Amino acid sequence: MLHSAHAAGFTAFDPADDREALVTHISGHRVAVVSKRVLLALKIAAAREKDQSDISRLLLDMKITDPDEIVELACSVFVEDSMALITGRDDAVWKQPTR
Repeated sequence: MLHSAHAAGFTAFDPADDREALVTHISGHRVAVVSKRVLLALKIAAAREKDQSDISRLLLDMKITDPDEIVELACSVFVEDSMALITGRDDAVWKQPTR
């Protein structure tokens, strides 16, 4: 599985931890496609405005409506000392995007 060792310090996430990833083969190469749970956590951690519509779609698909559940999901994917979640669980607040 491809994984950038250079990015590991920023995400504190090992792709092998995604037990829900879809594994397929393309042109003889093993390819793992990230699960919705991990993709959502990655997008939340990135906190980019361009990801808001993807985050909303993933939340709908996964039937997640509780802000605490969103924070718990992100923290379950990334360890507390990850640079991706700089402030950690105690300071995490989920704000609905404004349109």
